[in-house]
Amino acid sequence: MVVIYWLISLCIIGFHLLLFLIMAPWLMVFIKKLDGWIQGISTESFRHSFYRIRIDLSESIRILLYKTLSLKDYIFLVSLGLLCTLALLIPFYTTDMIIKGNSDFLFIITILVMIPVFNFFIVYHDTSLLSFKKFQHMMIQILLFLPTLLLIAMVCRMNVKSTELNYIIVFFHNSTRFMNIASCPLLISACSLFFLVLDMPDLSDIIQKDGFSREDKGILLYINSLQFLLWLSLIAFLLWPQSIALFNFQQESLTSWLLAAFFGLLAWCIKIIIECAVIALMRNFLFISKGVYKIGFATVLNFLAIIIYFAGLSGI
Repeated sequence: MVVIYWLISLCIIGFHLLLFLIMAPWLMVFIKKLDGWIQGISTESFRHSFYRIRIDLSESIRILLYKTLSLKDYIFLVSLGLLCTLALLIPFYTTDMIIKGNSDFLFIITILVMIPVFNFFIVYHDTSLLSFKKFQHMMIQILLFLPTLLLIAMVCRMNVKSTELNYIIVFFHNSTRFMNIASCPLLISACSLFFLVLDMPDLSDIIQKDGFSREDKGILLYINSLQFLLWLSLIAFLLWPQSIALFNFQQESLTSWLLAAFFGLLAWCIKIIIECAVIALMRNFLFISKGVYKIGFATVLNFLAIIIYFAGLSGI
């Protein structure tokens, strides 16, 4: 029976990674479509976007496989490997037996913060001033968000006594008391992360318009879309951890888990679509979505989450 559990876990991991790798480019196209609809600007069709993504990625993969790798190519591969590893550590729709216990929030945000630094060094020697400034801005912005990210980890630690994502899922599935006290601060902290990802679609525009070679352009766009989906998945996790199924056949049957996993997958897709809509609205209508305003506002939201936590403990 244990062998069956491990085989199911391997299938979960394979599907999880495949879903992540396929969905990421389409998500960036979708949010650009939303921006176009809000602004009344015509954008390229999904068919043309699919063709462009396929051509750029296939060229990038061919170059990486058959040419002598340079330092820049090794950074590409390291970035892709780290992003795929993080995708397995963040539960999208269900937990599993293999990754269980290894998905710590602090470790995940540390690696996610390192990805823009890698991207900056990729374009450091071979790009225009516009891309150099944009990548530098993205790197510094995420580094400035470090206090906010640590505050989110603090909120998780205070509410559920752990920053491990699987433990948070188990806590919300098993706890009946103080559920509103625990979920409300996490919800507010998740909303603060929206301010972190607002500029990532703009970075894709800069990459497309600048003078990168086809293989560099394809891989940079792909890395940007992957990290964008990871941040959205982390927000989705904090918004509603109860929607993620628990992989525990000692307490429930295979049929019950399949139904719960299907519901978790459906909930994850809906949360990602809603998040894209919220980000598109914030990018076009919210004045605090630019500059240092968003960093300050995200910090204020996390302090509000901490205040609500202590207010709940005191019975207010």
